[in-house]
Amino acid sequence: MIKRALDAGAHGIMVPLVRTVAEARNIASYSRFPPSGTRGLGSPFSMEKFHPDLTQVQYFQQANEATLVILQIETAEALESVSEIAALPGVDALLVGPFDLGNSIGHPVLKPEYDVELEEAILKIHKAAQAAGKWTAIYCGSGANARKYADLGFNMVNTMNDVGALKQGFGSAVEDARGSYVHAGLQGIRHGMEKMTSK
Repeated sequence: MIKRALDAGAHGIMVPLVRTVAEARNIASYSRFPPSGTRGLGSPFSMEKFHPDLTQVQYFQQANEATLVILQIETAEALESVSEIAALPGVDALLVGPFDLGNSIGHPVLKPEYDVELEEAILKIHKAAQAAGKWTAIYCGSGANARKYADLGFNMVNTMNDVGALKQGFGSAVEDARGSYVHAGLQGIRHGMEKMTSK
């Protein structure tokens, strides 16, 4: 799957549910050409997506540096080895998946505020990545949570997912429309009353 995504022209990958240092090392290796990794060339699309006039030699020179590898740390096993995972060459960022991580460590997300143990695990991942000179990201799901983790030094946060955005956007539009119908209905009644009383 990694090679397929990169051959299609992706400039990076994000891999969920990483569990071990060996898995993380393999992911980084599969994402980079030799001598940094074991990726093979298999498609002209990947070169064209970097630049339409890039030669194969230029692509090989640039691709390893330009390809982003993000590992999702969301298992108890990965949490135990997070410092080793973060230190691996070819790993650019660690992304915290709080829901899967919470489930994996026995502290599922059941309310807006995370359990202390989950917060500690999140900060452990952040500190390990920062100590290794890597970026940290976290799935937040709300603007308030995004601000909280940005203030803690996370490099990447999201404010909402697509389902939430669609629900909020369409919900707001429907409420506006319902309000318009009510307004139109009241205006009609008022107009009718005025006609009746003016006779």
